Amino acid sequence: MKPIADVLAAPDVDPEWICNPYVGRQGITFLHGKTSIGKSPLSWELARCGSQGLPFLGWPTVTSRVLYLEADTAELIVRPRLRLMSEPIGDWKIAFFSGKTIDLRDPKNFIHSLFREWRKTYEPDLVVWNTLRQFYKGNAIDSDTVTQVYNAMLQSFPKAGHWVSAHDRKTNTDSESREVDDEAFSGSAAWRDLAQVALHLVKVESKEGVMTLRLDHTKTQLSEQVHSIRLTLAANGTTITSNVPSLERIDALWQEAQVSGVSDCGTWVAERLSISRRTLFRLKRQKKSD
Repeated sequence: MKPIADVLAAPDVDPEWICNPYVGRQGITFLHGKTSIGKSPLSWELARCGSQGLPFLGWPTVTSRVLYLEADTAELIVRPRLRLMSEPIGDWKIAFFSGKTIDLRDPKNFIHSLFREWRKTYEPDLVVWNTLRQFYKGNAIDSDTVTQVYNAMLQSFPKAGHWVSAHDRKTNTDSESREVDDEAFSGSAAWRDLAQVALHLVKVESKEGVMTLRLDHTKTQLSEQVHSIRLTLAANGTTITSNVPSLERIDALWQEAQVSGVSDCGTWVAERLSISRRTLFRLKRQKKSD
């Protein structure tokens, strides 16, 4: 119990980021999207970039120890796709649990002793959970389940940021039903509501094997909400890129605007990059803080 005056007098503390604005340390980032839409390549790219401090989809990361927990697909199937990742692949750990019974809600489940060992020997900064439904048993729409699973993740690796991937439910075939995009994932809205950040991956189009996606930043408790970004998933099913411009590209256009005597450089540059002014200035601020 504290006097309100003491609470108000305490200094504000900025979030500690793994990837700004998507993954904060000691928090949950909830990513959801339909099956086979590119959630795994997106998560691999986060692991690759985060392990080296490289920009993830254009957003800055902090060099991190990354632990990728793959419970959805067997190593035999994943390995050939991982070989197609962009270089440098980085140095990160991956564990495969396909076919094993995992229940984070059960303190006697084998997974807890394994996590305790990894916490001591590796102490990851970023943990990727793929996919959510494989890590617990029980009712997905029970709010108690959500709380217990998220708490178990945070307690297993208390110093890490957590990226949790989940499948949307299958499209409803009832023509009279109405499905809300942000609540289309398997289970209740509590998975999103109890996370600090929520991201929704949506398919825009597919042409000649190349998929265009949209990543929506649907919720955040850590920063301002950023503009949706476009992603391209290559025909190899692994390589994923974004339309967020590099800082070098921003600087070059900014200098061009100044030389040309443009009165509003921010609007001019943002229009040429097809991003919002808000996103543009966020990227410029991040460069100054690096």
